Amino acid sequence: MACAVCGQTPEPPVSRLYLWPPAGHTRAKLRRLLGERSLSADPRLGAHCLVAPIGDLRRFATAVAGALLHNEQQDTRALATDEREPVPGDFARVTTLRDLVLATQGAWVSEVLRDKRYKSVTQPIVALADGTVFAHEFLLRGWEPGGETLTAAAMFGAAREPRLLARLDRAARLSAVQTAATHGLRSRTFVNFTPSAIYEPDQCLRTTVSAVQDAGIEPGRVVFEIVESEKVDDYAHLKGIVNFYRRSGFQIALDDFGTGYNNLEALFALKPDFIKLDIQLTRAAREAGFARSLIGHLVTTAHVEGTRVVAEGIEDRETLILLRELGVDYAQGYYFGRPSEHPLETIDPGLLESSAGFDVVGS
Repeated sequence: MACAVCGQTPEPPVSRLYLWPPAGHTRAKLRRLLGERSLSADPRLGAHCLVAPIGDLRRFATAVAGALLHNEQQDTRALATDEREPVPGDFARVTTLRDLVLATQGAWVSEVLRDKRYKSVTQPIVALADGTVFAHEFLLRGWEPGGETLTAAAMFGAAREPRLLARLDRAARLSAVQTAATHGLRSRTFVNFTPSAIYEPDQCLRTTVSAVQDAGIEPGRVVFEIVESEKVDDYAHLKGIVNFYRRSGFQIALDDFGTGYNNLEALFALKPDFIKLDIQLTRAAREAGFARSLIGHLVTTAHVEGTRVVAEGIEDRETLILLRELGVDYAQGYYFGRPSEHPLETIDPGLLESSAGFDVVGS
């Protein structure tokens, strides 16, 4: 059975809103926002409930975001319905006003998912020892109805409401697996996932594991990449996810390594197969001795733990040479190719040649 949160469908159109503010001052603010449209609820819903017809939920959400403090939004309960009176089953959908605001502001992401206006593109990860394409990272892209591209950052940035984030993360994982299968790639496949989007690994990730199996992809060639690893604060939950993936035969990577205070804690606690150095750190390596020293220490520590190192954001040959000399195992970036619908399976050897003594084979 698929996870009811990750796989749920969007809510129906809203025309009536029920609000239970926690205090009088919050109630007064909401009354001002709602104007004369607000009225007292049926006594069965509580004396402090506000009910209002909502013609434009997005406009209301924007107004709430500007007028109410974060804590006020979080402490106000909300129920959005259609024109009918709520029935007992509706109250299972009562949420915080904060989550309702976030879901409304990210409603366009729901429309992208509903209309299946998204796909996966790939970017190669190159082995610095021999210049081969070691892996491909699969990245989500969406598009507006008019055809304009939507980046993964834009979509995930808008999908801050937990249930919407879970749906988007699931769609991105499945799209990555299906795209990898379509291309029949023999290299490793890096698939991003957001830990906070996964409630219960055995339920939320079952469809992803099934997709890999159905596609005939060897699990050992799939690397699940933990994005925003520097923001992780619940290691028990994350360990549960990692253990689920490993029991299923997959490998693990940590993204954005070297930027957060708890990155080393994650390295020792999770023992990932790969870490991906943060793009700002690799870009700083050419200019700052501290960045070079930090990368060198991170590489040494990772190798002691049996973890291999990928450098992201490689845009020129000089940075590539420097990072290889620091012991980095793999590189990824615009220097080799921008994300594309057509995976690169070989790299021009000339990209790895250098008058400074850098060669494809290595020393």
